[in-house]
Amino acid sequence: MDCGRRNRTAFRIQIEKVHGVISSKSGLSALEEKHLAKRARHSQEDDCYMFKRCLTRSG
Repeated sequence: MDCGRRNRTAFRIQIEKVHGVISSKSGLSALEEKHLAKRARHSQEDDCYMFKRCLTRSG
């Protein structure tokens, strides 16, 4: 079990390093920002929809 934890930690560290290299070379951060903004917009729309739906049920 201890060996599995070490393997997961080592794998996570390798992925973080690769992500850092790719991000710095390809301008991935701009794409990530665009994706996160789109995701936040959709999340906000879903929240508004659920809020309106809850108001119509209670009233």
